[in-house]
Amino acid sequence: EAENWWRDMQRERSVVIEVGRVLRCSTIEIRLEPEQIASDLLSVGVPRQF
Repeated sequence: EAENWWRDMQRERSVVIEVGRVLRCSTIEIRLEPEQIASDLLSVGVPRQF
């Protein structure tokens, strides 16, 4: 059930990227897929830190 919730949040984020600025993710997702979270943040215009 937790994995389904995680996947639902990924799908929701894909939709929100197109229409708004609300991004959600689970703490486990941040730990296991940080590159995907970073990519999603870049997609909505969050600047890359140098």
